[in-house]
Amino acid sequence: MTSRILRTDHERAAWMAFLAAQALPMTVSAVKGAKRSLPQNSTAAKWYSEIAAETGDTAIAVKALCKHQFGLLIMQRDNPAWVAEWEPLYAPLPYQMRLKVFEVIPLTSKFTTRQMAEYMTAMQKTYTAQGIWLTDPDARKYQQADWR
Repeated sequence: MTSRILRTDHERAAWMAFLAAQALPMTVSAVKGAKRSLPQNSTAAKWYSEIAAETGDTAIAVKALCKHQFGLLIMQRDNPAWVAEWEPLYAPLPYQMRLKVFEVIPLTSKFTTRQMAEYMTAMQKTYTAQGIWLTDPDARKYQQADWR
């Protein structure tokens, strides 16, 4: 499957030319927004580890909990097709089994940058209210800068 993130009118025109050159029939879909960013992904992964260190869980278990607690609400609101595909697998299960399923269900990988920001904001509010310190994503850019 071919996909592109279009950010400029030039990119949109090039994509339209590409589509016009394709043989019919074909299936096309569009999603508003760009896929989650690598910095978002990196920060979320760091947060899972930081939360796990404080709670005694594994980072995988923390990620599953966050996907279930925060990500599922976003998907239910924004992506009913995803919910229709996955809900029959997790909905009938008891809570602890449901969390095990959320360890492998692709959820945050489907997010746009806006959805990932919403997810991370919910994580940050919840865990900092519990006294768990999470790396500030804005401070990370200073950690990566070359100050020589």
